[in-house]
Amino acid sequence: MTVEVSTRQYEFTHGHKPRGMGCWAFIFDSDSNLFWASDTYGQAKRLAIAEARKRGVRRVEVAT
Repeated sequence: MTVEVSTRQYEFTHGHKPRGMGCWAFIFDSDSNLFWASDTYGQAKRLAIAEARKRGVRRVEVAT
């Protein structure tokens, strides 16, 4: 299953693409719960995609 990761809201708020080390939050399209990962953005994104697949979610938004 393909999972789309959108950074649109993050980029609008911060003026740049997400990057680097941090505590990242991801919003799943049909779920009000946030998924948190504390790591580099790339690794956090991989973890969020894996979690989205487990939940059957096709779209993830990086929280601002």
